[in-house]
Amino acid sequence: MVPTDAKADRPTLLLTRPEPQSQRFAVQVRDRFGRDWPILLSALMQIRFFAPPIDLSSCAGVIFSSENGVAAAAAGGVPAFATCYCVGQRTTAAARAQGWDVALSGADSETLASAIIAAQIPGPLLHLHGQHRAGTLAHTLRSAGIQTESAVIYDQQPRLPTTEAMALLAGTDPVLVPLFSSRSAQLFQQAAASAQAPLWVAALSQAVADTLTLPVARLVVAERPDADALLLAIGALLEPAR
Repeated sequence: MVPTDAKADRPTLLLTRPEPQSQRFAVQVRDRFGRDWPILLSALMQIRFFAPPIDLSSCAGVIFSSENGVAAAAAGGVPAFATCYCVGQRTTAAARAQGWDVALSGADSETLASAIIAAQIPGPLLHLHGQHRAGTLAHTLRSAGIQTESAVIYDQQPRLPTTEAMALLAGTDPVLVPLFSSRSAQLFQQAAASAQAPLWVAALSQAVADTLTLPVARLVVAERPDADALLLAIGALLEPAR
């Protein structure tokens, strides 16, 4: 998608997630704010699945902290396990679609860890995650006496921004960037190091916002770590500056 008819109150939306997720979010944005929204996709990472040997024979449950983890497990031939624990609505839906029985879910890793500890879930548990992850979910659970191991089953490899994205960032009109993870923020920071355009950032969490050291013209942190709250954060960015 190429930005057209940008308006002063509709800065071009620059989406940097892998293309399937960016396409999905673009639809949500246009459903919420209008079909004429100028949007440019420039994925700054691509997901590469690993196929490590995963032995679930002595595992009482699996933890997924992203839908990419669920997809990587399926691509690697990990059989759907009786019980899993998920971070986020998208991850939960993806796990159920693959046949997993989701026993508990939480909006973020901390919430899920607290729920597992409160429910006194017996281990051992196995956290299947990406090469770059925020938080220390397995460590938190181990500290609470729940045996938890972890395994990397996919990587979030960097991609260079498109020529169109670099031209957009070199311009003078505001660019609105939703950031969904600390990894996304790190890669955007590298891509936008010499940006001249005013940057309006909607961050999924404070941890994501804290990753950025770039000067930003406007910043709003979502009240919850989910897509609906990030859409509300985008709406807040569009309000006239006070």
